[in-house]
Amino acid sequence: MTVAEKLVNLAELYRQGLDSRFLGQQLDKLLQREALACRHQITQLEARLAVFERQYGECTEDFWRRWQAGQIEDSFDFTEWASLAQARQFLQARLRLLED
Repeated sequence: MTVAEKLVNLAELYRQGLDSRFLGQQLDKLLQREALACRHQITQLEARLAVFERQYGECTEDFWRRWQAGQIEDSFDFTEWASLAQARQFLQARLRLLED
C-alpha cells in the first residue's frame, strides 16, 4: 500500500469517527517536521537567489515576471535563476499546505 493510499484510508477512518489523540499528535509532529525541512530548503534557495539578485541588480520577483513574459534571453544564468525561482514558489506552496 502506498503512502497516499494509507492517508486516504486514515482520512476515511477519521470520517467514520476515529478520534485518536496519539495519532493526532504524531501527525502534527510529522507536519511540523516537514514544514521545518521545507523552510530550510527555502532559506537555501533564497541564498542562491540573492547571488543572482546582486549580480544582475534585480529582485527575483521582477526577474521572474520578465522571464514569464518572455522578455529575458535564455542564457545559462537566467535559466538557472528561473529554475531556482520556480523551485522556491513550489516550496512556498508546499509550506502553505503544511502550515494550514
